[in-house]
Amino acid sequence: MSAEPARRAGDTLHTLAGYQSKARDALRDTVRRIAGLQVENPVQREIIARELGVVLLQAPTAAGKTLILGRTLESLRGAVLGKFAWFWFTPFVGLVEQTKDALSAQCPSLRLREVAKDRTAESTRDGDVFVQTWATVAANNADARKVRRRAEDSGSIDDLISELRDKGFSIGVVIDEAHVNFGTSAHAAAEFYLNVLKPDATILATATPNDEKLESFEKEAGIRVESRVVVDRQAVVDAGLNKIGLVLGIVTFGEEDSKLVDPEQAAFAAGWARHKKIRNELSDRGIAVTPLMLVQVEDQKTGQADPVGRVREKLVQLGVPAAAIKSHTSGKPDPDFHAFAHDPDVEVLIFKVAVATGFDAPRAWTLVSVRPNRGVQFGLQIVGRIMRVHPAVRHLHKTVPLLDNGFVVLTDPE
Repeated sequence: MSAEPARRAGDTLHTLAGYQSKARDALRDTVRRIAGLQVENPVQREIIARELGVVLLQAPTAAGKTLILGRTLESLRGAVLGKFAWFWFTPFVGLVEQTKDALSAQCPSLRLREVAKDRTAESTRDGDVFVQTWATVAANNADARKVRRRAEDSGSIDDLISELRDKGFSIGVVIDEAHVNFGTSAHAAAEFYLNVLKPDATILATATPNDEKLESFEKEAGIRVESRVVVDRQAVVDAGLNKIGLVLGIVTFGEEDSKLVDPEQAAFAAGWARHKKIRNELSDRGIAVTPLMLVQVEDQKTGQADPVGRVREKLVQLGVPAAAIKSHTSGKPDPDFHAFAHDPDVEVLIFKVAVATGFDAPRAWTLVSVRPNRGVQFGLQIVGRIMRVHPAVRHLHKTVPLLDNGFVVLTDPE
């Protein structure tokens, strides 16, 4: 059975900012041009798709990538020769629901489909969107085997794609957070992309393009990124969607002092002090938003205790209410993870890597990291989590420095 978009009560459709409209139009026009070339040269459809049919949306965190992509797919309905069915891939399971929620709320003309439950071509309409991870369709696990296998009441996803083509549909693919590429099942996912999906058009989207990984993606998938649509960060700042900048604090001590003071505890204290200052500023202005502090810790080493417990204990010692501290890691995922972004009872979220990509938490102002550096691109992804501007403070944008900047505390000067 097809899934109709379920818009939530109170959802308001956002008017696109100027840069968002320009990005949407550029993506739409690129896909229309590709589709037109394929109609004119049907024998060369696959070559056109591989050589010309891949476009990259490069936009900073908080630019509204999901909104731009969703409105692009909406603008393509009925706007190209033939019909499109879209397969939208996120790198992690947690981002699937976040993406569906955003599309349901802001792109009401798109029908969201469940590839795990609904694999019928007969009911498919132009612009239908299937949202999933690569692991759902191309991994050695039960879920992937299920959707790739025929059942009594439904065909496989391979059958669905083949039947859609027989019914005149073009296949479009959206790869969100494209810097992650195909994820942990890279080879299987690339095989699925090349040999089953065989997309007529592919839209990649990322905040932090990594040319090495893009080249790796092109090689693995046998394609070429032909064009880029680039959104300048200043345009996002000017639109009131991205904070102006960052305040960086690095906790260091001399050799003698380091014997007396725990640098990690000092970093947490600095972050929590800033967090409380922001909380008080919001309260004094009558803004009903509880800020969120993100705390990044190192991976658990073999034979050692999980660092999450150590950090939680130190935070409680600083006076952070235990009930206000939550954690989410790949080893111990919390099923309510994405609800933390909006839960005012949660003031601190401890993580290792799992929050780094795509986590949408506009009430996050402060980040404390005690994790060793993993590279510039990864660092930009982490910092991006605190760069969004909460809708409740946009009317103050560029007027209150405390609210206009993210605050980062590090214990590693590197």
